[in-house]
Amino acid sequence: MLIMKKQFVIITMLVLFIIVLAGCSAKKDSPSDSSGLVTDTSAEVTVYKTKYCDLKYPIKWADQVKAEIDESGAYTVKFALSDGTPIFDLIFDGQTGLLLGTLTGDDTNTVIRFVDYPMEENDNRYNTFCAMAEDVNVIIENLTRDYSFAAGEEIVKEDPTTFEINTSVTVLQYPAKWQDKVNIDLSDSSAKFSCGEYKLFDLYFEGEEGSLLGTYKGKPFRMVSYDIDPSAVSGEMFDVLCAMQEDVNVILQYLMKDTEFIIANG
Repeated sequence: MLIMKKQFVIITMLVLFIIVLAGCSAKKDSPSDSSGLVTDTSAEVTVYKTKYCDLKYPIKWADQVKAEIDESGAYTVKFALSDGTPIFDLIFDGQTGLLLGTLTGDDTNTVIRFVDYPMEENDNRYNTFCAMAEDVNVIIENLTRDYSFAAGEEIVKEDPTTFEINTSVTVLQYPAKWQDKVNIDLSDSSAKFSCGEYKLFDLYFEGEEGSLLGTYKGKPFRMVSYDIDPSAVSGEMFDVLCAMQEDVNVILQYLMKDTEFIIANG
């Protein structure tokens, strides 16, 4: 199968667009189509209403392109020719496809990804098909105009919640997102953090071992951190282990809110 030479362009960084739409005229409602998407129309675009946002696609393709929702996996809006030939998919909070951008909100962010489909050049529909595919840029431009949409960026909203670790000295706070991954070995003199076979860091409340973070009610808070060999784990796992190590800073941030904790100088 030949992959299109005229690969439609989601232009570098997804911040330049092929089409700049004129202002839309007043909309008129039309009935829901068989896909489950409610569609509105204007002089320029067909508006497909999803549970995340409105997708605006050129009305010139309205008689030739259909859009359907697939919720069998990640929420996906599938754009295809009327005969079912797929053009592209927009995937919301999924893991596959090219990053389109992120819809940012006060409470949650939604990452949108994109999957395109090829057509053989000898197909008599090829040029039209490419034009339809390129017009994903119209969707991008309108998302940028209508919403807080960061084109080409994946912005993951951090979970601020923590869980409590009751030590012999005080209660520590560590990110809840790691609660099912981290192992914590507690003793009167230490709290040792690991993930599976990999040591992350140790906190000591007695002795001289490790770097001094501060003191709590006169007792030292020291830390020992461990090197992780990136060649011994997958890239994804290495990133997770590093993030878990870095989040010792969350423990420290909460300790600093306690007037009994005095941070070490230097």
